[in-house]
Amino acid sequence: MDMSRRITLAMFGLTAALSTLLLLPAWASAKELDHFKCYFTHQVQPVLEAVRLVDQFDEAAGIVEDARVLVAVRFCNPVAKRRGARVTPIVNPDDHLTIYLIATAAPPPPSRLVVVKNQFGARKLKVFDPEVLAVPTRKPPHPKPVDLDHFKCYRVQGAPVNAVVDLEDQFHREPQVKVLDPFGLCNPVKKEHPPGVGTPIANPKAHLVCYKITPRPITRTQVIENQFGTQNLIVRDADLLCVPSEKRVL
Repeated sequence: MDMSRRITLAMFGLTAALSTLLLLPAWASAKELDHFKCYFTHQVQPVLEAVRLVDQFDEAAGIVEDARVLVAVRFCNPVAKRRGARVTPIVNPDDHLTIYLIATAAPPPPSRLVVVKNQFGARKLKVFDPEVLAVPTRKPPHPKPVDLDHFKCYRVQGAPVNAVVDLEDQFHREPQVKVLDPFGLCNPVKKEHPPGVGTPIANPKAHLVCYKITPRPITRTQVIENQFGTQNLIVRDADLLCVPSEKRVL
């Protein structure tokens, strides 16, 4: 192949790549969301902070939800998952989440039906009230997460997975963990806290579906830092596996 032909093909390839990038929507992000293994926590001092939340359900309904953040109930590490021969490694080892109970004054929303798709397949979920807020969190000595969204999580019902996986996170390795019923659907959410200070959504297509798992005994203390300050948590048995998922509302 002569040099002019090579240059033409190279330029065509570059032009095509640039055209593809220009056609991507403004919110497109290359960040890959990890699986998370979530542990029961006990927090001595509740947060009791007011926040304003807007997720994709709120936008569709034309509302802003005022909520009060109460107490931490789960702490989540990124986790590597093996299912058969398929291994999903940790991509963002600095990404951690703290899950807080929230209280709202709004009446309960109508239940919704969604289809979620993830490594366990496509399944229908019935979605009920929002119950918790998952907050990006620094776990020393890790630096704080970058471009990890907040998540507003709803209680759900759906068919059990009944899969067996091996999990390894920054606390320990657990083989032969059984994944059970779906527990929650987590939408990325815009959060305003304190008043006038907003945290936008970085990855609007990235959702989490959390499933109950068979717990194994563990107890440890963990210092965390996030937008609600520095907190001391007592971390106990893991009971949830949160899986990156696609979501479609029916």
